[in-house]
Amino acid sequence: MSHLSGRVPRVLGWAVLALSAIVLDAQESKSPAAEFTTRRETLLKKAADEHYKLGKIFFDKRMFEISHREFTRTIRLRPDHKDARIRLGYKQQTDGAWARDPKAKPEKENKPATYQLEEELKLTYEGKRVEMRKKVANDWSALGGFAEKNGLAAEATAAWRFAIRYNPDHSEARKKLGYLLEREVWVTAEESAQFKQLRSDVEKAPGGDEVKEETEVEKTLGIKLAKRATGRFRIQTVDGADRGARRLKLAEVARAEFLKLLEIPDDPPLVADRLEIIQLETQKQHLEYVEKLSPNEDKSLARQAGGDVSYQPPVTEGFKAAGNDPEESVIHDVIHIYLVHRGGTGAVIPWLYEGMSYTFTRRIMQQATVF
Repeated sequence: MSHLSGRVPRVLGWAVLALSAIVLDAQESKSPAAEFTTRRETLLKKAADEHYKLGKIFFDKRMFEISHREFTRTIRLRPDHKDARIRLGYKQQTDGAWARDPKAKPEKENKPATYQLEEELKLTYEGKRVEMRKKVANDWSALGGFAEKNGLAAEATAAWRFAIRYNPDHSEARKKLGYLLEREVWVTAEESAQFKQLRSDVEKAPGGDEVKEETEVEKTLGIKLAKRATGRFRIQTVDGADRGARRLKLAEVARAEFLKLLEIPDDPPLVADRLEIIQLETQKQHLEYVEKLSPNEDKSLARQAGGDVSYQPPVTEGFKAAGNDPEESVIHDVIHIYLVHRGGTGAVIPWLYEGMSYTFTRRIMQQATVF
């Protein structure tokens, strides 16, 4: 059998080479869609692990509110994450499914040694959270690039959307999704066109006529204000006639947008009386206005706030030292008053009205800081 002994290894060698070629061919023939799915699953597990690691760090520091939040995010991405499930109070059943363990009592409230330590740890967490989310966003943006390169348009879009969910300022993913950076805010092409149209509407809106007569506000407070008026609005401001005209234009556009988007007829007018906009300089002037001129019977809230709002008659007052942007404040208060008149002067729903006012302000100004 000595004549066969040299052939066996040779035959096996050829078999190994042939099998290797088959495996390589199979790998090379893996479709881009299948490869995308594999990479996607890998990144989902990786992101879940990042949330778990962050949660574990703060669990060990007795910051249980934070850790509970991160463990919950872990299982949203990876439902079979055993350690996160256990820390959240789950128990695995005989069939492999997870169910709440009635005996488990997972901690959900922060319990650091001191309040100061808790505040410091919250800041530490925020820094680590932002860093982690940027890393995850980079991974998913790269996955979007792979999908795009291989003609998987829908998959690329989904990956880039996941990226901006983790990092809203991810430039590459935003651009790939068609966003434009305007005034340091990412907007869609549709929003950009909308903002352009609204800017044009503001320029074309009436800025009012000069009002020369001394007003009750001027007489009572002993100050001189720039005054302008349209048929629907009158402004009295410490900032001069030109800025007053600009703010009347914003008020007119805010009203028009409100009626248009909510499909409300304005015949008869929703707000019958002319809306007064009063913009003062100091808190001292504001407090004097509240005490002597405010139409509201209860003045306690206005004394503490940065302004005063009356619905009947419609009057909005504020002062510069309160720190609110005066242009945003005009839009915000106009929408607020119109909403109240739409719902009835007794129906004030703070979270709804403030949210709507904020939304309209951002729609017109492309940003909003006044709440």
